[in-house]
Amino acid sequence: MTNESQQTRRFLVALSYPRENIQFVRKVADRLAIKLGRNRVFFDKWYEDELLGKNGDLKLRRIYSENSELVVPFFSKYYRKHWCRLEWDVMRNMLIECKNDDRVVPVSLDNTKIEGWQTIDFCIERGRRTANQVADIILEKCQNLGLLVNDDLCVDNKSDQTRINVKTVVPEICVNKVPKNPRIKYYALPQCGPVFVGRKKELSDFDNAWMDNGIAIVTLVAPAGVGKTALIKEWLNRLKSEGWRGAKEVYIWSSFREGSSEDKGLEDIFFEETLEWFRVSCDKSINISEKGRLLADAVIGNRTLFVLHGLEALQYPPGQRLGLLRAPGIQSFLEQLAFIKDNSGLCVVTSCEIIAELDEYQRSDNKPNGSALQINLQNLDPVNGAQLLYQLGATKVGTTPISFNDDELMAASREVQGHALTLSLLARYLKKAENGDILCRDKINFTVADDAVNNGYALKVVAAYEKWFMSDGGSSASNGLELDILRLFGLFDYPASKASLSVLRAEPVIKGLTDRIAGRKDREWNIATTNLIDTGLLWYTEDQRLDTHRIVKEYFANQLRQPKYKGRAWEEGHKRLYLYFSKLGPYLPDNLLGLDPLYQAVAHACNAGEYEEAYEAIYLKRILRGKTCYSTKNLGAISSDLRAVGYFFKNKWNEIVSGLPIKNIQGWLFNEAAFSLRALGRTDEALEPFRIAYKIFLDLKRWRDAAAVANNLSEIMLVMGQLEGKFDSAEEMGAIDYAEEAVKHARKTRNQSDLHPRLIMRAYVCHQLGEFGKANSQFRQIDLYLNKHQNVRLHPVESYLYWDYQLAIPELLAWRHFMASSGNIEGELVGNEEEVKWIQHCQLIRNQASQIINRDNQNLNLLSTALIKLIECRASLYCVLLNHVNPNKNEILNSTSLDLSEAVKGLKHAAQQDEIPRGLLPYAWVSWIKGDKTESNRALEEAFRIADRGSMKLHIADVLLFRARLFRNEADLRAAESHIEECEYGLRKHELMDAKEIILEGRKLAPAFEELLVGYFPPLNYARYTFPQTLN
Repeated sequence: MTNESQQTRRFLVALSYPRENIQFVRKVADRLAIKLGRNRVFFDKWYEDELLGKNGDLKLRRIYSENSELVVPFFSKYYRKHWCRLEWDVMRNMLIECKNDDRVVPVSLDNTKIEGWQTIDFCIERGRRTANQVADIILEKCQNLGLLVNDDLCVDNKSDQTRINVKTVVPEICVNKVPKNPRIKYYALPQCGPVFVGRKKELSDFDNAWMDNGIAIVTLVAPAGVGKTALIKEWLNRLKSEGWRGAKEVYIWSSFREGSSEDKGLEDIFFEETLEWFRVSCDKSINISEKGRLLADAVIGNRTLFVLHGLEALQYPPGQRLGLLRAPGIQSFLEQLAFIKDNSGLCVVTSCEIIAELDEYQRSDNKPNGSALQINLQNLDPVNGAQLLYQLGATKVGTTPISFNDDELMAASREVQGHALTLSLLARYLKKAENGDILCRDKINFTVADDAVNNGYALKVVAAYEKWFMSDGGSSASNGLELDILRLFGLFDYPASKASLSVLRAEPVIKGLTDRIAGRKDREWNIATTNLIDTGLLWYTEDQRLDTHRIVKEYFANQLRQPKYKGRAWEEGHKRLYLYFSKLGPYLPDNLLGLDPLYQAVAHACNAGEYEEAYEAIYLKRILRGKTCYSTKNLGAISSDLRAVGYFFKNKWNEIVSGLPIKNIQGWLFNEAAFSLRALGRTDEALEPFRIAYKIFLDLKRWRDAAAVANNLSEIMLVMGQLEGKFDSAEEMGAIDYAEEAVKHARKTRNQSDLHPRLIMRAYVCHQLGEFGKANSQFRQIDLYLNKHQNVRLHPVESYLYWDYQLAIPELLAWRHFMASSGNIEGELVGNEEEVKWIQHCQLIRNQASQIINRDNQNLNLLSTALIKLIECRASLYCVLLNHVNPNKNEILNSTSLDLSEAVKGLKHAAQQDEIPRGLLPYAWVSWIKGDKTESNRALEEAFRIADRGSMKLHIADVLLFRARLFRNEADLRAAESHIEECEYGLRKHELMDAKEIILEGRKLAPAFEELLVGYFPPLNYARYTFPQTLN
């Protein structure tokens, strides 16, 4: 066994057994636990809390295949049961991958022969051996494999029992064995005070996490201003002073250097910079979740320290989604790290909120081996709070010097609940304005916090600074410019460059904002900024921009927004910045960083009240480049597009600002917001803006737009599993209701190109509902028309839906062949003549898709290409399965038309989350047939994750049914049945019946499925559906 193997496995021994033999196995487990330690032995009864809930079988498989050094199955006549066979499948795969490692050592309880285990292979025979004797043989095997210290035994005086020492392998951190200068990228973290106090436990936790093989992620969670940044900086400085303790790569990234709002498009900037630094090459338009996976793959395997600071900027605010990420790429990145449990490095994340997506991986008393550690940073205790006040300048009571532990200092710390930022600002204020007299803190009038995160305290401190600057606190050399400079930062949610500040300083004066700044000499400006830096209210960033705390920005922003405050300072200041950023850089930039000034221009224009200009001149003309949608289709910046649209909303995503009164623009913005939310997998959030857009277009009698939005609603309700509505209100309409509405409105346009895509969607929903006769009849009418009118063009999604409908029966038959052959089930599947007909049907579809790819590939967009490839692969798969009683693995392995990985990759590049499961499911099927059950499982997990997070119940039903049939999983089958019934998913009922017959009953397949064929027809012209690139 390699050291790498030892470092990455949680358990030394894992036991697999049938329930009927639990008494004997429990005694073996107890003996092993005494010798090795309970946390090094996997006995499922000890870890029920981890296995509870959904995907228990997948968790079990991971424990055996990825997290255990040695797996011991207990063979008996009961081991042939379904559940044990699932575990045995995993172990057989391990044998293939680790032939020389002896990672599987069975115990034979009754001489039962298990398929896949040769009689000549080693097996522990129980015979008359006791459980302790069997356990000792397992321990001897561990010693032979080099898993135990050679000195063997030591005595535990407390228990008087002999215990074997397990090798503990930690990452090598000896400085002289690693490069002296690791590769480093450091984006400057926000400024914090010059003094650091306390936090010994947290520093120790970070040290232990860096050494702990099992921890992949540490999240540091605390409200704003508690001291997260100071703690991280202190720990990083200690690592740096010790040669980074073996780190080969150090990457430190902060959201605050670009601002802290979702509106800054931080996720897109993060991936553009980070993927480049880690040398990850990928298409700019690739799906952002895939970018996260690629980044995780690049980080995994190296001794990398990765710091992601200020993640709250990409999380939902307090509410029902508290703690959830609204950044699918970063979510994918973190979950990949936590799932794989790479032990060579560490990712440190700071946030004001918990990272909800990491809950299942969190280490706790009940889950001592979780891969994610959460550190909840608390406010300073009175002693450390007093020390911070003292070291920053609060050193007197009146005129009398005091010590660092004076009662007044501790009382002051208690009054603000030990909030570090408040204490820091308070001490600096007292030192400069009150000669360090702690008794003068009463002038600030601290009371209880305004809110739960203590920002109220800090704002009161800022107000005290304002009052002081308004009196005589400023430097005479600066002529009291400090307060005026601070007020400028109320216009920025990002660090301010010298050039942008110069724009505001320039004449003419912005009344109420730059009255005392405009035209002043640089010397006076520099003195004032230096004073602010001395007080800790300003600092220079790494790229020499000026920045301040968010609470300072919020304080003055709120002040400037008030209409009564000094005229139109807010609007005029933002307008001047808008004009500056709109002229900065190329007119039509060709990368995301080049577009960033334009996004800032949109923000400042909207804050200035210039909504129409922001929309027409910047967003529509220069960011989207009109109907080409450049930012999304060429750069794949869906989140950036959503951010830009968000500037035009008063309340996201249900109210447009009053400055955009034109109804058709409002309708378009609601539709665009909904489309981006849906593409990012935030399906449930997309519903309301889609519905509002639909109502707007109805009111305007814009029938084409109304039909398009109704069709979008039908698609989204379909994937959410709401096929039929309950009432007549828009909130209760289902997929079929919106499909009918789309057809009704499209007819009013009298344009067949508008009508037929809507007709296809309606027929497709009927088919999903199981109304086969109705669906077949509608599809036949569509086919007759399209065969007659060759000029009618279809959207690629509608074309895909048509071919998906045409492949429904071949898919059913293919599953029957697959389950019958792999499950050794006898039964009539379909007559030879019928079989030949369906094979020819699939061949024609496959050939047509292949021709389109070869002929038109250069002219197709990402989504069109991916969907065509998916159809080609699916048709090829069904041809193979219907041609053979047993799936022909060689034909599948050698078939280029079955390269489903390309189809899946294409769907991810198209940045449409709700389309990705369509490709992952057949990909999992083919992977299973090829013998790669681990990859099959991974694909199913990915599809389930996407569907579950986006409330895509129809996809969830499909994933569960696929997994049940591939892995003979009864729990998944029951869950699939429940989802199919809940969604009224009639299309799958025949496949469900087949699966239940085989998995639950072991009986013959029911041959009847005639109702699917009522009114069915083959296409009149297979070449008609050409997946054109128009109407994207």
